[in-house]
Amino acid sequence: MSRLGPRLGLSVERAARLGHVATGVTYVAVGIVAFLAAFDSRSQAMGSEGALRYIFAGEAGRIGLLAIAVGLAADFLWQIVRSVTNADKAPPGVKGIADRMGWATSGVTHLGLAVSAVKLALDVPQPTAERQAQAATAVVMTDPVGQFGLIVAGMVIVLVAIQMFYRAYIGDLDRWLELQSLHRLLRTTVVALGRLGLAARGVVFCAGGAILIQAAIQRRPWRVRALGGTLRTIGDASLGPALLAIVALGFVAFGVVELLSASYRRINTQ
Repeated sequence: MSRLGPRLGLSVERAARLGHVATGVTYVAVGIVAFLAAFDSRSQAMGSEGALRYIFAGEAGRIGLLAIAVGLAADFLWQIVRSVTNADKAPPGVKGIADRMGWATSGVTHLGLAVSAVKLALDVPQPTAERQAQAATAVVMTDPVGQFGLIVAGMVIVLVAIQMFYRAYIGDLDRWLELQSLHRLLRTTVVALGRLGLAARGVVFCAGGAILIQAAIQRRPWRVRALGGTLRTIGDASLGPALLAIVALGFVAFGVVELLSASYRRINTQ
């Protein structure tokens, strides 16, 4: 018997699959823009909002942006249901709580990006994600407890990055991704793409966490970076262009896996 009921369960499953498509397209867009920036000094890496604006420019792009917004909002629904009902059977204890909090956080983040995509489609002015992050950090930093909290948050982000590196090393993709129907070569390729994507995200999380820790210790909120700024920081390093190109390819790879998940992932509504 479906935990959500047959009809509601089917609706949640469709929302989850639509969310995978929107998430995949967003990662591919960020990766493409970052890859171009790695080889063209006139371009710059951008976060999700900037990359979507770049890829979906023009009047025809408005429809694409609205479609992405719908998909990301659908993913918010799925992530909340996933977290509340423990649909993916997170283990008991601290790890399970962290997993479920991570799912909910991902959903809220995607909902915010969905709102931004709608504003982009309708040409509604909005501050960049980086300005919003810096403004919020500045408020939190006014209190010593807040400053300490930001340092802890940065450390948690670095720990998440380490977990991503470990998962990439052992090939721990989504355990509900069912690829048995694919040819062995294709399965191997998907796993390789997933490992590259996890490693690339690990690099970005590690850099972003380190930047946050440094900014909090020095009480300099204007040094905080969102996704786009973190990618640009990576690109400005000594081996930056090459590393940025690899990270960009990893984002594209992760996006491809997300797109495949729309068809091959098991969505648990039972």
